[in-house]
Amino acid sequence: MEYDLTILEQKLTESSDDIQELVSSPETLAAVESIAQKHGVNEDGGLALIDIVTHTLLGLLDPKDIVSRVSADLGVEKGAAKTIAEELYKELFSLVEASLSSRYTLTQTLFATMFPSDTTGVPTFPAMPAAPKPPITVQTPPPAPTTPVPQTPAQMPPTNMFEEKLKRVFTVPREESRVASTPTTPNALTPPTAPRSAGSDPYRESLH
Repeated sequence: MEYDLTILEQKLTESSDDIQELVSSPETLAAVESIAQKHGVNEDGGLALIDIVTHTLLGLLDPKDIVSRVSADLGVEKGAAKTIAEELYKELFSLVEASLSSRYTLTQTLFATMFPSDTTGVPTFPAMPAAPKPPITVQTPPPAPTTPVPQTPAQMPPTNMFEEKLKRVFTVPREESRVASTPTTPNALTPPTAPRSAGSDPYRESLH
């Protein structure tokens, strides 16, 4: 169905920012052309596909009618039309799904609205592999510093009685080791010496 340019401009003005950006982006046109070439759609079919995308984004084509519209305008079977519509959803419509759901007041997801026969309600695109989780490392806190205990050098036991005797001698207090060299009492075995008179000659006395 053809719409007047004035109507299209008015619908574009009433659209949300993300829809306006998607309609005016050259990447949108490139994506539609890529899908058309992938499925062998001719030039007229490519132009019809552009109209389908534009009308859907501007609120002029209900999402539940996209598959039948693709099949009629491109002249393809229902299965091929559904495949093309799925790629349109993946590349374009899913980018503004919240805005389209609000614009058409959908009671279910956009995908389920476009493909009511699909009970899963989930696109059939391969899921992206999950990113590997980084290994979990457990950091052990360093041990608390310990205060070194001073060690008392071990005393080696004496190897013989001689060493033990020397040990006792050198450990006696200095005051106790002082012993008087002269006895306090006269020796009883030594007779007393008689005093000598002045001027006496011991040699002369022995002659008498």
